[in-house]
Amino acid sequence: MISPFNKRLTILSDVYLHYREDDEFKEFAEYNDLGLPLAHVCAVGLAEIKPDGVVYVEETYDLLIDAMGLDPDVEYNSIEEMIDLLEPRDE
Repeated sequence: MISPFNKRLTILSDVYLHYREDDEFKEFAEYNDLGLPLAHVCAVGLAEIKPDGVVYVEETYDLLIDAMGLDPDVEYNSIEEMIDLLEPRDE
């Protein structure tokens, strides 16, 4: 089972790799210019995170949740899942 923190690393890494240039995420990515790349290098195993780094990653994740208007008490599995919750559904 993947820990909630590792899921958060993966989500932030995906934002960094695939969404940081998208209009919806560009401002967020510019503001979180430390937390996103830090999460990415840790998620792909290029670095080990220290306690001070954990603080940056958690803060970046909390800001993402807030910016997207999502429930902070839910553990999301992917950025795609989070985006799907924002998009209107055809009924």
